[in-house]
Amino acid sequence: MRTLLLLAGALTMAAIAWRSTTAAAQTGVGISHGEIAVEEDLSRGGRYELPGVTVTNTGTEAARYEVVISSIQDQRELLPESGWFRFQPQAFDLTPGQSQVVSIALNVGSSAEPGDYFSLIEAHPIQAEDGVTIGVAAATKLSFHVKPSSTLELWRLRIAHFFEDNSPFSIVLPPTLAGLLVTYFLAKRFRLRIERRG
Repeated sequence: MRTLLLLAGALTMAAIAWRSTTAAAQTGVGISHGEIAVEEDLSRGGRYELPGVTVTNTGTEAARYEVVISSIQDQRELLPESGWFRFQPQAFDLTPGQSQVVSIALNVGSSAEPGDYFSLIEAHPIQAEDGVTIGVAAATKLSFHVKPSSTLELWRLRIAHFFEDNSPFSIVLPPTLAGLLVTYFLAKRFRLRIERRG
């Protein structure tokens, strides 16, 4: 009987210890920059590399994190579209105290309204199974200005992006076409005759 009481007491103490350990486990997040203010005026259709941010698990348990664009209520500035941003990586796992550097690329939309833009680059933990956000987050303020641009400037950027996106073919294609055109015009101007002597 005494052994049973000792066993029941030990099990009760273990359950209490486990419960207090589980309750003490916390999910937390920190982010490296307080603010990213882009000094240069950005162009519609332009592509820019922003300073990266470091996301840190400040909690006591491992968690999955993601980085997204968010805003503050009733902000005066324009809100950039979330599709303008590419985070690498966007979602990742961190153990307690571990950090992840996230690079940020901004592709300003070609139909972007000129003016001052503001958003938050937000990092928060998510539940891996269903993508539900856990109620803790950290954010970096982002501000930039999109300048008015002409249609000519917009087409110049589109052509430049086409060549960037389709490299190396876009680098080889223009000289090849130029070579073929030169050959065609030279052949038309100077007709070569090859005759057989007999």
